Amino acid sequence: MRVGLLGPLEIEHEGAPVAVGGGRLRALLARLALDAGRPVTVGALVDALWEDDLPADQVHALQSLVSRLRRALGDPALVSPAPGGYRLEDTQTDVQEFEREPQHGLRLWRGPALADLREYRFAQQAAARLEEQRVTALIETGDVTALEALHGEHPLHERLAARLIGALFATGRQADALAVYERTRRRLDEELGVLPSPELQQAHLAVLQAEPTAAKRTNLPAPVTSFVGRERELAQIDELLQRSRLVTLLGPGGAGKTRLARESVARHVDDVEDGVWQVELAPVTADSEIVPATLGALGLREAVLPGMAPRDTLRHLLGVLAERDAIIILDNCEHVIAAAADLADQLLAGCPRLKIVATSREALAIDGEALVAVPPLPETPALTLFTDRATAARPGFVVDDAAREICRRLDGLPLALELAAARLRTLTARELAERLDDRFRLLTGGSRTALPRHRTLRAVVDWSWELLDEPERVLARRLAIFTAGATVASASAVYGDDAFDGLAALAERSLLQVIPDAEPTRYRMLETIREYGLEKLEEAGELDATRAAHARYFADLVAEAEPKLRGHEQARWYALLDAEREHIIAALRHFGEVEDARSGVRLAVQLFWLWLLSGSQHEAKTWTSFAVAIPGEADPADRTIAEGVLQLAELEDHPYQEDAQALIRAMYDRVGELEDADRPLVALAKVVLELFAGVEENTQEQAAREHPDPWVRAVVRLFLAGKAENDGEIEAMGEHLATARVQLTELGDSFALGMALFLESGRLMLLARLDEAEQTLEQVREAFSALNPDALAGMLDMRISDFRLRAGNLDGAREYALRSRHRRDIGRDDLAFVQALQARIEWIAGNLDAAEAVLADALSRLEHLPPAMPGTHGHALVHAVAASLAAEQGDFERAGAYLAIAHAAAVNTKDMPMHAAVAVSAAAVAAAQGDRDGAAELLAAATAIRGVDDPTNPEITRLALTPPPPPTRAVGLEQLAAFASRPAPVTP
Repeated sequence: MRVGLLGPLEIEHEGAPVAVGGGRLRALLARLALDAGRPVTVGALVDALWEDDLPADQVHALQSLVSRLRRALGDPALVSPAPGGYRLEDTQTDVQEFEREPQHGLRLWRGPALADLREYRFAQQAAARLEEQRVTALIETGDVTALEALHGEHPLHERLAARLIGALFATGRQADALAVYERTRRRLDEELGVLPSPELQQAHLAVLQAEPTAAKRTNLPAPVTSFVGRERELAQIDELLQRSRLVTLLGPGGAGKTRLARESVARHVDDVEDGVWQVELAPVTADSEIVPATLGALGLREAVLPGMAPRDTLRHLLGVLAERDAIIILDNCEHVIAAAADLADQLLAGCPRLKIVATSREALAIDGEALVAVPPLPETPALTLFTDRATAARPGFVVDDAAREICRRLDGLPLALELAAARLRTLTARELAERLDDRFRLLTGGSRTALPRHRTLRAVVDWSWELLDEPERVLARRLAIFTAGATVASASAVYGDDAFDGLAALAERSLLQVIPDAEPTRYRMLETIREYGLEKLEEAGELDATRAAHARYFADLVAEAEPKLRGHEQARWYALLDAEREHIIAALRHFGEVEDARSGVRLAVQLFWLWLLSGSQHEAKTWTSFAVAIPGEADPADRTIAEGVLQLAELEDHPYQEDAQALIRAMYDRVGELEDADRPLVALAKVVLELFAGVEENTQEQAAREHPDPWVRAVVRLFLAGKAENDGEIEAMGEHLATARVQLTELGDSFALGMALFLESGRLMLLARLDEAEQTLEQVREAFSALNPDALAGMLDMRISDFRLRAGNLDGAREYALRSRHRRDIGRDDLAFVQALQARIEWIAGNLDAAEAVLADALSRLEHLPPAMPGTHGHALVHAVAASLAAEQGDFERAGAYLAIAHAAAVNTKDMPMHAAVAVSAAAVAAAQGDRDGAAELLAAATAIRGVDDPTNPEITRLALTPPPPPTRAVGLEQLAAFASRPAPVTP
């Protein structure tokens, strides 16, 4: 007999389940099973079963219960008399197997131990003991996902918390590791009144003392099942990656190409400087979506305030990857083969250190491609794979001839084997093999080579589908519309009723997978089953209606979420919409296909803030263009907003067109007529357009400051703070930011609060309040991490580097500048900012050769920027530092030339802090020429331009000058222009 205690009580005798009714009878069996094979005394059994309510005749009451148990089990010999009590004979339990090999035995757990007997104290005590053993076993695995889930169940378990901290840190999640310690420490104090244990404190200290954690190096999911076979293919891929930059895995559907690709590149995570990344193309439905899918997989984000427009996404991708040492998987290319081949070709041509592993049913057919065939598994590994999955579905499974026949008939296709193994929960291997005889006639006789994916797997899915009842089939085929998994709510929307029970049933039958750690719970179909379901949906005549219900649900979800993305629930709603991004786009595409312009344009407009939060500016432009092009009538206000966004994007791409100012004024006039009481982004757009249109009356600014929406009143302060900084009004800037911070904290908008804090950190550094600036920078990171730990990471690292430079920590400054350079949000056109910072650090440190090397590379890059990327800010910064360095080296001709370029670029930006930076470089040049009075006057001019002294700037302090009182800003700008334009003295 086999008794299962690791979950609700289960009994199986000679391979058949045994029903034992009655709570006390089941409790007797469980108590005996806890000591299976060993005597349990009468006293111990009576105490366990009756506790404080003892029967008058304890011995006879127990004897009666034992007799009933023997009859229920059908074999009296199973419960035998023993000295002083009774013993369970010829019985194996899952507890015994678990305690022999705890880590291997974790798979035996079906839920909380003795879950249906918790009213008995003995069961509670045994369950607590077993739970502690389970926790210990899980701790020993070191699996981050398992440890995080376990920590949620046992938040005060200090050894578990210590192990989780170490595991998180080892995977590059330093911030999360520190958060676990702080959360555990606080709960220990509040709930138990104790300090963390030495082990927990040591884990915390190890994280604090270690080197800063590198950025995330991969998005490959952690494997949850074993990987079987493929040694030859793995070796072949390794060899090819040494001499080829494109390796394509070819094979039928279901052959395991994706898993093989992951396994092959996962071993290189630590070998390539910028990690390995999987781009899942299966959900992509159009060629234009491939590059955005790649950006999303790489985590590339561009965070921009309202009113700013996107960059070209392919140029962005090529720029970021241009010099990265990385491996990318382009997975499931076959349905977009031409576009995938084109992207691979451009990536390989423009990114010389990049390697690509593609999976497809056909070759990409481009130069340099190396092919690896992925056939079905040979007999032995196929049997190993089937046995592994079968044991998980049916503990105690033993390989026999039926199992070998199943593997042979399924041609060793891994997906088919896994689907078949899952059915062993309800069928024996022989019954399964007999069903395959009937269902897989295509696999009998004829060629033994791999059949096309859809034909082989259709047989498996046909068979699985027929096991469902009709309501389950209806739900399953309607779920096929979801490309990225469904929640209970979204599934119910297309099902027309509560889908919870149906989802659970389909997951149990392995037609759905529960996505780990998703909140809310998300159910995903294997792609082959989804394709099958779509066919069934079309056969039932339900495709159009289901797509319409799907689109309406997600349009309504966005409408509900949009205002909540600016408040205390921002993080939760952002995570939900981010998880549903594919479905939201599918809804927009549906509105386009049915020519529902009103719904399409409205959805595109309601998505603007989500695009801004996620840094997906190119998607904003792409899908707004798509929506505007939908035939039919749309809400006039929505259409005006959408068209205005596209015009702003066009102006951003072509800022120097002759009629730019007229276009902005016309846009301002159109948008100014819109009612913005319920459209906060429109209210802010009016402020931006008013500024750039050159309108002297600040009517929109004033309206925003008095707007009925408190979020508008708070965020407009950020624009006003930036304007004040540019006007040199640093005190006013601080007042605006202080107001914004208070209001945004009350509102709960973490992203906007992070922007306010970021601006404040720069202001504090200008005012030499470095301690406050350091604290504020930590608050910035915390605020941005509430949505996305990588949000604005490169920009933030540059600010931290500048702070450390001002504080005299050159090593720290150098470290953070390098980190910013390797952040994924720093593309080719942003690199000038990083390199100017790196050159400044080396110059201040006295490493002139290192500074010159960085500048030489930066100047070369600037020369090769395409016309669409003028990089005026980058030109100003890089040439200003180059001028200072050249002057220090005594090359005054070159210094003068660089300074002239820097000044011209600064003028082009209309950015006064940039003018001030150039003025400081001009002072350095003058001082190097021996004109210390002139240098002092230029420092005074810089002060007049920026509005404050900037006393911690090392470029200023190293000159050791006492500037005269600052002139007016206009005079300061004239002094800078005069110095930058005068002929440089000839270098001796």
